[in-house]
Amino acid sequence: MIKLTYMKQKFIIPAHSRIIDLDQVPDEMFKQRLMGDGFALNLISGEIIAPMDGVITALFPTGHAIGMMLDGNIEILIHIGIDTIKLKNYPIEIFVSVNERVKQGQLLVRVDLIKFKDGNIPPIVPIIFTRNTFFSIKRGVNEVKCGEENIIEIYE
Repeated sequence: MIKLTYMKQKFIIPAHSRIIDLDQVPDEMFKQRLMGDGFALNLISGEIIAPMDGVITALFPTGHAIGMMLDGNIEILIHIGIDTIKLKNYPIEIFVSVNERVKQGQLLVRVDLIKFKDGNIPPIVPIIFTRNTFFSIKRGVNEVKCGEENIIEIYE
């Protein structure tokens, strides 16, 4: 008999928000999990931090999409807003660069939620595991604080 063991990775919530299922994201690419499985955050506050130590592997000039290779060989995409690219005034302030090694809790971007609202952009942030990653979300959780632990568990 083979026994599988999974090591829990410490993953913190990247923003003060409400956790929503990808099925509730108003974008078919995320709903259908075409880029991978994950979850989404409906932002309450505009600061988004690194959920784990890792390296920034991709960063759109507008700041609306960040690729990260987290320690433990976990690859994620943080997509900020839905149709954010339509906004001309770039309401996202970027604090990191490609190939930069970041620490858990380090500020990645700051989102101007007022400009999102004025532009009719949902402040939804899908967090996508772009490789087959086993994860679970604590049941019964709605509003979460930035940096909160023990909500998302990752197994490798």
